[in-house]
Amino acid sequence: MALEKFCAVQSDLLGLERAAELAQAQEHVGLKDMKALISAGVCLVKLEVESKRFGFFGRLVVTLKAANKQPLPAHKITTGKNILLAFKLISINGQCNRVRSRHT
Repeated sequence: MALEKFCAVQSDLLGLERAAELAQAQEHVGLKDMKALISAGVCLVKLEVESKRFGFFGRLVVTLKAANKQPLPAHKITTGKNILLAFKLISINGQCNRVRSRHT
């Protein structure tokens, strides 16, 4: 019985932690000042895809790198964090690709 209670409490705590992280991510997304987001370490700009592969449970794992070939600046983005990827509108051979974003 003690193990079941412990697991229930831990599950509740994890749910609260996830809700707090999502609220913080929504707060950051609502900010319009890009420089403030960069200085807070929650935003990286001018990245490009270095590699992509499938990980556990069929999840896509994308490795990003700085487009200018420099090391990434200091940031607080770590494995398992919620992220927002946004792609600029670019023209390839005269055709514009759509702006896409994904929040995970």
